[in-house]
Amino acid sequence: SIIYTSKSNKQYFINKNISNIPSISCIEHSPACDVVGVGYHNGTIQLLNMKLDIVLFSFQQDNQCIVTSLSFRTDIGAEKFPYMVSGSSDGRVHIWNLGKVSTNDDLDENLNKTKQEKLIHQLENTINNGHIGYISNVHFLYGEPILITNSIDNSLKVWIFDMPNSNLPRLLRSREGHQGPSLKLRYYGGITAVSMRHMNDGSNSCLLSAGSDSTFRYFNTQIEHRNREVSQVNILKKLGIYTRNGRLPTISGFDFIETRQNDWANIVTIHQNHKNAYLWKYKDLTITDIILSPYNKTDSSNVNNHLTAVAVSTCGNFCVLGSNTGDIFLYNMQSGLLRGQFP
Repeated sequence: SIIYTSKSNKQYFINKNISNIPSISCIEHSPACDVVGVGYHNGTIQLLNMKLDIVLFSFQQDNQCIVTSLSFRTDIGAEKFPYMVSGSSDGRVHIWNLGKVSTNDDLDENLNKTKQEKLIHQLENTINNGHIGYISNVHFLYGEPILITNSIDNSLKVWIFDMPNSNLPRLLRSREGHQGPSLKLRYYGGITAVSMRHMNDGSNSCLLSAGSDSTFRYFNTQIEHRNREVSQVNILKKLGIYTRNGRLPTISGFDFIETRQNDWANIVTIHQNHKNAYLWKYKDLTITDIILSPYNKTDSSNVNNHLTAVAVSTCGNFCVLGSNTGDIFLYNMQSGLLRGQFP
């Protein structure tokens, strides 16, 4: 690596002690004089002293993901928690401790047993579900315990290190949308007397959106901080999907009615080339664990069958599902039980 001074455009530093390491992906100056953090395409992170031209210590990210960005904590809390944060190409944010104090008992020639303090450098924690895609940048605000991250998943998130007994920051606020195009958008609210009671808080300006990134999102056109992804956790656990950033297949259609929004699930979704439909509860902005399965999973003749259309009755008690075979199924919204089939 070669570093130039921006004022005179002269060569300032050449690191000759690095060999057999892939190309550099990012460089960040640390709060310490003459020390920089360097990230590489194979996931290696090195702290270099430019004046002495030596590698102080190094880290290795999991799965050899590209180190996309580095940032150092500079607030008063950095004296006790000297953190460096790295972003990776798989969407995870790693928190590294640059100087944790460890006390070991070492035998000394003059004394019996003396306690010596030394600094150890280690991975403190990882934010696994902060982003879905490639981390574009991570940045600590100067003099603040606040970390800002953004990613190609169309999200910008602000994290704060204010938990006294935790090395993991909490999400302070975020702005995010679909990673890909929206496939279907519908306004929610302002139709029934139930939803019109909430007109003052902007609930008649709500949008439900199904995206090509397999997410189902809620947007409020008046109160932006209420925007969020509708949770799929309940059904993913039931289906045994525990992969990181796991999602249901892409939503191809949905319908809802506001009549029973305070009583039970009132949104139904169908998915691309998928046999099942799922019930969602608008009140809690989450999916339920009820699965509408019109086709027998053990019947090999149903392999290519999937749902293509959905509609919810005005009373909010029933939903109708249409399939590529021409069959129509009637389900009870409260219980999820099949109540009829046509023809």
